Amino acid sequence: MTPAEIRLLTRVAAAFEHRSFWQRLVRHAAIPAAIFLAVFAASLHLGDGAGTDEGIEALTVIPGATMTTWEIFANNATVLLAIFVGGALTFAIGAIFVLAKNAVHFGWGVSLLAESYGTTVALAAFLPHGIVETAAFLVVAGASVRVAVLVVWSRVAPGTVWRRDVLLDVAALVAVAFALLAVAAVVETTVTPAFVERVAQG
Repeated sequence: MTPAEIRLLTRVAAAFEHRSFWQRLVRHAAIPAAIFLAVFAASLHLGDGAGTDEGIEALTVIPGATMTTWEIFANNATVLLAIFVGGALTFAIGAIFVLAKNAVHFGWGVSLLAESYGTTVALAAFLPHGIVETAAFLVVAGASVRVAVLVVWSRVAPGTVWRRDVLLDVAALVAVAFALLAVAAVVETTVTPAFVERVAQG
Protein backbone atom coordinates (compact mmCIF):
# COMPACT_ATOMS: atom_id res chain seq x y z
CA MET A 1 0.00 0.00 0.00
CA THR A 2 1.39 3.36 -1.03
CA PRO A 3 1.81 6.29 1.37
CA ALA A 4 -0.92 8.19 -0.53
CA GLU A 5 -3.38 5.32 -0.05
CA ILE A 6 -2.55 5.14 3.66
CA ARG A 7 -3.15 8.89 4.02
CA LEU A 8 -6.50 8.56 2.23
CA LEU A 9 -7.60 5.70 4.48
CA THR A 10 -6.44 7.64 7.52
CA ARG A 11 -8.64 10.60 6.55
CA VAL A 12 -11.61 8.29 5.96
CA ALA A 13 -11.11 6.66 9.37
CA ALA A 14 -10.84 10.06 11.06
CA ALA A 15 -14.03 11.27 9.36
CA PHE A 16 -15.89 8.18 10.55
CA GLU A 17 -14.65 8.62 14.11
CA HIS A 18 -16.08 12.15 14.16
CA ARG A 19 -19.61 10.74 13.92
CA SER A 20 -21.57 10.77 17.15
CA PHE A 21 -21.61 7.75 19.45
CA TRP A 22 -25.20 6.89 18.45
CA GLN A 23 -24.55 7.36 14.75
CA ARG A 24 -21.73 4.86 14.93
CA LEU A 25 -23.87 2.43 16.90
CA VAL A 26 -26.72 2.60 14.38
CA ARG A 27 -24.29 2.23 11.49
CA HIS A 28 -22.68 -0.88 12.97
CA ALA A 29 -25.89 -2.53 14.20
CA ALA A 30 -28.01 -1.83 11.11
CA ILE A 31 -27.08 -4.91 9.10
CA PRO A 32 -27.30 -7.37 12.07
CA ALA A 33 -30.69 -5.86 12.97
CA ALA A 34 -32.01 -6.19 9.42
CA ILE A 35 -30.88 -9.82 9.21
CA PHE A 36 -32.39 -10.62 12.62
CA LEU A 37 -35.76 -9.17 11.59
CA ALA A 38 -35.70 -10.95 8.23
CA VAL A 39 -34.91 -14.34 9.78
CA PHE A 40 -37.51 -13.78 12.51
CA ALA A 41 -40.18 -13.00 9.92
CA ALA A 42 -39.20 -16.03 7.86
CA SER A 43 -39.39 -18.25 10.95
CA LEU A 44 -42.92 -17.29 11.91
CA HIS A 45 -44.38 -20.14 9.85
CA LEU A 46 -42.28 -22.87 11.49
CA GLY A 47 -44.97 -23.74 14.04
CA ASP A 48 -47.80 -23.84 11.52
CA GLY A 49 -49.84 -26.99 11.93
CA ALA A 50 -47.99 -28.01 15.07
CA GLY A 51 -51.21 -28.57 16.98
CA THR A 52 -52.41 -27.85 20.48
CA ASP A 53 -50.26 -30.45 22.26
CA GLU A 54 -47.00 -28.95 21.04
CA GLY A 55 -48.34 -25.47 21.77
CA ILE A 56 -49.08 -26.44 25.36
CA GLU A 57 -45.61 -27.95 25.68
CA ALA A 58 -44.06 -24.76 24.30
CA LEU A 59 -46.03 -22.65 26.76
CA THR A 60 -44.89 -24.73 29.73
CA VAL A 61 -41.21 -24.38 28.84
CA ILE A 62 -41.17 -20.59 28.51
CA PRO A 63 -37.94 -19.83 30.42
CA GLY A 64 -39.62 -17.33 32.72
CA ALA A 65 -41.95 -20.04 33.98
CA THR A 66 -39.27 -22.66 34.65
CA MET A 67 -35.99 -20.80 35.28
CA THR A 68 -34.80 -18.28 37.84
CA THR A 69 -33.86 -14.72 36.95
CA TRP A 70 -30.18 -15.52 37.42
CA GLU A 71 -30.37 -18.64 35.23
CA ILE A 72 -32.00 -16.67 32.43
CA PHE A 73 -29.47 -13.85 32.76
CA ALA A 74 -26.53 -16.28 32.75
CA ASN A 75 -27.88 -18.10 29.69
CA ASN A 76 -28.43 -14.88 27.77
CA ALA A 77 -25.05 -13.53 28.89
CA THR A 78 -23.44 -16.55 27.24
CA VAL A 79 -25.25 -15.69 24.02
CA LEU A 80 -24.20 -12.07 24.40
CA LEU A 81 -20.54 -13.00 24.74
CA ALA A 82 -20.79 -15.35 21.76
CA ILE A 83 -22.17 -12.48 19.66
CA PHE A 84 -19.45 -10.08 20.79
CA VAL A 85 -16.49 -12.42 20.41
CA GLY A 86 -17.81 -14.02 17.24
CA GLY A 87 -18.52 -10.66 15.63
CA ALA A 88 -15.19 -9.13 16.64
CA LEU A 89 -13.15 -12.08 15.35
CA THR A 90 -15.06 -12.69 12.11
CA PHE A 91 -16.07 -9.17 11.09
CA ALA A 92 -19.71 -9.65 12.14
CA ILE A 93 -20.22 -13.07 10.54
CA GLY A 94 -20.20 -14.88 13.90
CA ALA A 95 -22.50 -12.27 15.45
CA ILE A 96 -24.96 -12.55 12.58
CA PHE A 97 -24.97 -16.35 12.86
CA VAL A 98 -25.82 -16.26 16.58
CA LEU A 99 -28.43 -13.54 16.04
CA ALA A 100 -30.03 -15.56 13.22
CA LYS A 101 -30.19 -18.62 15.46
CA ASN A 102 -31.99 -16.64 18.15
CA ALA A 103 -34.32 -15.12 15.55
CA VAL A 104 -35.32 -18.63 14.48
CA HIS A 105 -35.97 -19.55 18.11
CA PHE A 106 -38.17 -16.48 18.65
CA GLY A 107 -40.02 -16.96 15.38
CA TRP A 108 -40.68 -20.64 16.01
CA GLY A 109 -41.87 -19.98 19.56
CA VAL A 110 -44.27 -17.21 18.53
CA SER A 111 -45.60 -19.30 15.65
CA LEU A 112 -46.10 -22.39 17.82
CA LEU A 113 -47.97 -20.53 20.54
CA ALA A 114 -50.03 -18.60 18.01
CA GLU A 115 -51.14 -21.88 16.44
CA SER A 116 -52.51 -23.16 19.76
CA TYR A 117 -53.45 -20.05 21.74
CA GLY A 118 -53.77 -17.25 19.22
CA THR A 119 -51.50 -14.42 18.19
CA THR A 120 -52.28 -12.25 21.22
CA VAL A 121 -51.08 -14.85 23.73
CA ALA A 122 -48.05 -15.66 21.60
CA LEU A 123 -46.98 -12.02 21.48
CA ALA A 124 -47.65 -11.62 25.21
CA ALA A 125 -45.30 -14.53 25.88
CA PHE A 126 -42.38 -13.04 23.99
CA LEU A 127 -42.68 -9.28 23.52
CA PRO A 128 -42.36 -7.95 27.11
CA HIS A 129 -38.87 -9.36 27.61
CA GLY A 130 -38.06 -10.18 23.98
CA ILE A 131 -37.83 -6.56 22.89
CA VAL A 132 -35.35 -5.69 25.65
CA GLU A 133 -33.37 -8.91 25.16
CA THR A 134 -33.12 -8.41 21.40
CA ALA A 135 -32.04 -4.81 21.92
CA ALA A 136 -29.20 -6.06 24.13
CA PHE A 137 -28.08 -8.52 21.46
CA LEU A 138 -28.17 -5.85 18.74
CA VAL A 139 -26.25 -3.35 20.87
CA VAL A 140 -23.47 -5.84 21.52
CA ALA A 141 -23.51 -6.84 17.85
CA GLY A 142 -22.85 -3.19 17.05
CA ALA A 143 -20.00 -3.19 19.55
CA SER A 144 -18.50 -6.33 18.01
CA VAL A 145 -18.62 -4.82 14.52
CA ARG A 146 -16.97 -1.71 15.94
CA VAL A 147 -14.10 -3.81 17.25
CA ALA A 148 -13.82 -5.59 13.89
CA VAL A 149 -13.65 -2.23 12.10
CA LEU A 150 -10.95 -1.08 14.51
CA VAL A 151 -8.90 -4.19 13.77
CA VAL A 152 -9.12 -3.55 10.03
CA TRP A 153 -8.27 0.15 10.33
CA SER A 154 -5.38 -0.57 12.67
CA ARG A 155 -3.83 -2.72 9.95
CA VAL A 156 -4.30 -0.33 7.02
CA ALA A 157 -3.83 2.94 8.91
CA PRO A 158 -1.77 2.23 12.05
CA GLY A 159 -2.16 4.62 14.95
CA THR A 160 -5.36 6.28 13.76
CA VAL A 161 -8.12 4.43 15.57
CA TRP A 162 -6.90 2.69 18.72
CA ARG A 163 -7.74 5.62 20.93
CA ARG A 164 -9.04 5.69 24.49
CA ASP A 165 -12.40 7.22 23.50
CA VAL A 166 -13.00 4.48 20.93
CA LEU A 167 -12.31 1.73 23.45
CA LEU A 168 -14.59 3.51 25.92
CA ASP A 169 -17.32 3.44 23.24
CA VAL A 170 -17.05 -0.33 23.02
CA ALA A 171 -16.94 -0.76 26.79
CA ALA A 172 -20.03 1.44 27.16
CA LEU A 173 -21.95 -0.57 24.57
CA VAL A 174 -21.10 -3.86 26.27
CA ALA A 175 -22.10 -2.43 29.66
CA VAL A 176 -25.42 -1.19 28.25
CA ALA A 177 -26.05 -4.61 26.68
CA PHE A 178 -25.48 -6.42 29.99
CA ALA A 179 -27.74 -3.93 31.79
CA LEU A 180 -30.50 -4.57 29.23
CA LEU A 181 -30.07 -8.32 29.72
CA ALA A 182 -30.53 -7.90 33.47
CA VAL A 183 -33.74 -5.94 32.90
CA ALA A 184 -34.96 -8.54 30.38
CA ALA A 185 -34.32 -11.39 32.83
CA VAL A 186 -36.33 -9.68 35.56
CA VAL A 187 -39.17 -8.94 33.15
CA GLU A 188 -39.14 -12.53 31.86
CA THR A 189 -39.57 -14.03 35.33
CA THR A 190 -42.04 -11.50 36.71
CA VAL A 191 -43.91 -9.50 34.08
CA THR A 192 -44.13 -12.00 31.22
CA PRO A 193 -45.75 -14.94 33.08
CA ALA A 194 -48.32 -12.66 34.73
CA PHE A 195 -49.00 -10.88 31.45
CA VAL A 196 -49.49 -14.17 29.58
CA GLU A 197 -51.91 -15.42 32.26
CA ARG A 198 -53.89 -12.21 32.16
CA VAL A 199 -54.09 -12.14 28.36
CA ALA A 200 -55.02 -15.84 28.20
CA GLN A 201 -57.90 -15.27 30.60
CA GLY A 202 -59.21 -12.47 28.44
